[in-house]
Amino acid sequence: SPVGSPVGSVDRSEPHRYLAEGIETLHPAIVVDVGCGTGASAIHLAAQLRDRGIDGVVIAIDTWRGSWDHWVEDERFHELGTPESDLGIFAAFLRNVRDAGLEDRIVPLPLDPREAVQVLRHFNILPEIVHIGTGQAISMGSAGLEVWWTLLAPGGLMIGGDYRDGDARPAFDAHFRALGLFPLENTDGVLRVFKPRNPPVVDDFMASLTRIGHQASAWREECRIELTSAIEHEDTSVEFQLQRYIRFSGPPWPPIRARIMDQVIRKLNVGEKHFTRQDVFDNEGAVRQDFIAAVRSAVPEFKGRYLTAAAPDEFESFELLAPFDNPFTRFALPPVLNRNMGTARSPALKAYRGGPCDLFLTPLGYQLFRVSDGVYWPAASTCPYALEAMEYPNVNIEKTVVIAQDCFEGTNFSHFLLDWVPRIGHLLKSGHIEASDCVFVVGGAPGAFHFHVVRALCDIFSLNENQFVFPPGPQVWRIEKAVWFFSDVREVIMHPANMAHPASMAIVREVCARIGAPAGEARRIYISRGDTPLRRVANEADLTRSLRQFGFVEVQLAKLPFLEQVSAFRGADVIVAPHGMGLTHIVFHQGRPLVIELHNPSIGTDTYAFPAHALGFIYRAVIGTALEGDAHDFTISPEEVLKVLAEEGITRPPAAPDAAADEPPADIRAVFHAGSQSTSPSRLFGVGERGEGQLSPLIAEYRHVRDDPSAQPDTNVGWLEASGLVKGAAYHCSCDVWIPSDFNGKAVSFVSSGAAVLAVAHADLAKTDEWQTVSVEAAADRDVVDFVLCCDSGAGAFFYSRKWCFGAGALPIGHDRATTGQRSAHGDRY
Repeated sequence: SPVGSPVGSVDRSEPHRYLAEGIETLHPAIVVDVGCGTGASAIHLAAQLRDRGIDGVVIAIDTWRGSWDHWVEDERFHELGTPESDLGIFAAFLRNVRDAGLEDRIVPLPLDPREAVQVLRHFNILPEIVHIGTGQAISMGSAGLEVWWTLLAPGGLMIGGDYRDGDARPAFDAHFRALGLFPLENTDGVLRVFKPRNPPVVDDFMASLTRIGHQASAWREECRIELTSAIEHEDTSVEFQLQRYIRFSGPPWPPIRARIMDQVIRKLNVGEKHFTRQDVFDNEGAVRQDFIAAVRSAVPEFKGRYLTAAAPDEFESFELLAPFDNPFTRFALPPVLNRNMGTARSPALKAYRGGPCDLFLTPLGYQLFRVSDGVYWPAASTCPYALEAMEYPNVNIEKTVVIAQDCFEGTNFSHFLLDWVPRIGHLLKSGHIEASDCVFVVGGAPGAFHFHVVRALCDIFSLNENQFVFPPGPQVWRIEKAVWFFSDVREVIMHPANMAHPASMAIVREVCARIGAPAGEARRIYISRGDTPLRRVANEADLTRSLRQFGFVEVQLAKLPFLEQVSAFRGADVIVAPHGMGLTHIVFHQGRPLVIELHNPSIGTDTYAFPAHALGFIYRAVIGTALEGDAHDFTISPEEVLKVLAEEGITRPPAAPDAAADEPPADIRAVFHAGSQSTSPSRLFGVGERGEGQLSPLIAEYRHVRDDPSAQPDTNVGWLEASGLVKGAAYHCSCDVWIPSDFNGKAVSFVSSGAAVLAVAHADLAKTDEWQTVSVEAAADRDVVDFVLCCDSGAGAFFYSRKWCFGAGALPIGHDRATTGQRSAHGDRY
């Protein structure tokens, strides 16, 4: 609509004094005004720069149009066009800037603040003043404030509007309290806070991780070049190649080392010599000592110098997790992808303690040894390292050392969060160590993910960030006290999360719950690997074209700050993604989403299927067709993905968020799901097991069986997923239940995920061997809500249900709940 005087004119009220004082104090070159509207604050800031003769500019940000990639990719920039319309707030803003004569002082950036920060970060623009306008802090939340605070130059100033109780104050307070900058200076509903030039401890830790991440990545690349060059030069002598192989002190990288082994064997097998890999290399990959003696004539200049493998019984053993039966074997993926999910029984998780010892440590590997005895322990080493590796700088460690690192990449989110974190958590919970006296050896090239996870661990276990060590390069530790390592590091690898053990998943969930990121807006997301060189969906364009018809939004995680990645997953009810470490983020979800994982049939694991089932998510795998090449790309049938969506009740886009609460759509849909127990509800007809005669053959009933709570703490025995709902509207769900007389439980009742419960009717456990009705009434806060039937009982308890019903509105007053199966005003009998 045309811009009238109230919208088109500049607010003439007196600007807050913090704006002018900030310009006068800092003389900034770059000022950012977030949420500038028709330009009042931006014009005031720019005028202050002009009037004081400061060579500076104001970048004015508001949600006008475009997305951040339009502004950093030349080929997309032309799509924006030139705004020449006389209508709208943006046109009013431009007129006001021209009227003030400040065209050369104000640069408009018409983007959402979360997108605009990506543009500034891309061009390395660090503002000295950031003004967060009224209402912006509420919409951005703590994650948005964090990225703007990170972008603000050291010594810079953040000014925030709308700072009063009930509005933006909680977001500002939570953010700055965590940084140790609370309480905040504020007057008349506006706050200001200067960013320390020497950041506080939290900022120091993030800066330290960033620096170590760069160093570890550079070291890793040097190692890759060194090792691959040993393969590429066929004319290298076997003596030199063996020496280079032994002296390599980088990551184990078994596939690359295996290629070197085979190349060495080919060079040795000249004439009538017939060496095998087992003749030259032992099971740990070291060159055999007996080979060196036997073939000295073949490689006269070669000298193998390794430590001797020691017996493991020098260490005390402590059981942290007992062996347990795996309840998810029936969900195992096909053989190539099935690593642990099909294993019927999990081994115990043990911690071993010894010391004093020595530790050769790198970002991606380690070896526990005792130089005085010339021995090392294979179970506590990623691979054997030659004596040359022991000559790196020595560091004396006077604390208890816990080796959480293993032979996999700690840069990889899944290994860090799903394996390393549970080890630390179990040992701390066991009481065998004094938390304040420990250092925890982790590794990889750390970043924001590791920063937030470590902070959460510190919060839970009262630790300090400095107790977590990310080695930037090789070094040797002389450990004067005890050293700990774990049985699942190399003896029996139980990835992920000790075969999704309930206690391990509980630790992961507790850590994830401490990482504050709100649910994102997109309800259905597709995670693209189009920005990666490996395991891409080759026909992704066809797939995403099909998914868009059902309301899916494409997400490339590398383009989002970490907390926004978490938000994207937390807000999604349906997640479709190819196998990759980005799927680790499903464990941040606090509901029960549908996860559809896309697999290359020839490479991959059950890393994400395992925890998805353990957390009670709806998990479906779609197996594609492998393509030739080292990139392991594959194709996926869009029709197969849509078929899975249809089977899970998704046949249309989600309901519009602004639909009227009093106009429920006509096509409300409810789909029954089996719950999270190892025995799915069995559907029966006309079966009478309770001595009360035959049931009616016209009414289906379900038999629900409860797992051992120590193996499956989730009480979910079945639920209805109701879709097509209207936010804020009331709905009900009910069913009849039959409780047998020997039922050994505490409760049978409904809970609701995705809705605020208004009323609930639990089962009366004193009424056995007869039908009764349980129900829940709730107000939906999203368009898909789960009505979950829960059984709080001991192992093996069972009961029956029938006449599942879902409908709009509350159950009518005076309604005979025994007839709940009949159609209600706006809903359907299931």
